Amino acid sequence: MARNLRTPVQARSEDRRKALIDAVVRLLAREGAKGVTHRAVAREAGVGIGTLYRHFPTREALFAAVYRHETEQLVELAAEIGETEPPVEAMRHWLAATLDVIATKKGMLSALAPAPDG
Repeated sequence: MARNLRTPVQARSEDRRKALIDAVVRLLAREGAKGVTHRAVAREAGVGIGTLYRHFPTREALFAAVYRHETEQLVELAAEIGETEPPVEAMRHWLAATLDVIATKKGMLSALAPAPDG
């Protein structure tokens, strides 16, 4: 059996990173990409601006992390509902979740375009 080998510092860092990503998702849904500034994200996540810059030094890095996180969630959802729902319902559920992701990401594509690993 695998044990959780994270230290308390690592756990706090991961929690803050997740809080920052969740804050970006909320800001995107509420205000669009233009409302996602480093200050707004830090405020929304309840962390200091230095914490944000340590995790995501650029706006592009922040958006890329959100994109990866949302994509990973869609993959996890597909696996879960593929096991628990009838095929047609699973497809509807997954497509609805995908549309929600797309709807909240207006403007994010232009922010990701200059990313070197985009």
